[in-house]
Amino acid sequence: MLRFNIDAWNAYAPGLEDCDAWQAWLNTPFVPDDSVKPAVMKAIPAMLRRRFTPLGKVAMGAALPLLTEMTSVASVFASRHGDTP
Repeated sequence: MLRFNIDAWNAYAPGLEDCDAWQAWLNTPFVPDDSVKPAVMKAIPAMLRRRFTPLGKVAMGAALPLLTEMTSVASVFASRHGDTP
């Protein structure tokens, strides 16, 4: 049997990029404004960053804040859209 602990998690939706924003959304749900794009990820080299698809940018936008809390992050990326390259 495989067992693991979740030490931290993060999610991304347009305009909901931190815990406070998610908490506010939980108290007063609204449809996120999809015109808001993920912040530019300065931690990723520009040549690599420009190759991300929009879904890849969102995935990295959700994953990168976890790196500030931990030095090594085992991660799982799942997409129903098949954007795994």
